[in-house]
Amino acid sequence: LPYWFGVLTQAVAALALRELDANAMRELIMQRDKVVLLMHEPGCPKAKQFAPTLDEVAEAVPGLGYAQVDISQPGFHKWRLGGPQNLGLRAFFRNAPPQYRVLEYVGPPTRESVEAWCRAVYAWDGSGTPP
Repeated sequence: LPYWFGVLTQAVAALALRELDANAMRELIMQRDKVVLLMHEPGCPKAKQFAPTLDEVAEAVPGLGYAQVDISQPGFHKWRLGGPQNLGLRAFFRNAPPQYRVLEYVGPPTRESVEAWCRAVYAWDGSGTPP
């Protein structure tokens, strides 16, 4: 790949955690085959604390799209977080089998664990067991 591709990828990762509305989220998923979203309630301290970590992961695994979504917005009524232990991190796959188009991260909120999950998400081709 040409040098500029790496620079462009790094620039996209630097803008990674922008806040999206429902339309922008759909556009991102249509542009990228795989997207990782930090879904949160308004003012969620856990999401605010975790966002810089996910930004670091986005730099380490730049092949995915990354963003944040406030699920209190119109269009997100069905996305409820599973309680205080749930980080609200989900991977969306445009071309996966229907039952695997959205996968929820269930591991610890550490950079190492989330980065390993994101690398598995990036590598997964939609066949076999999902990450």
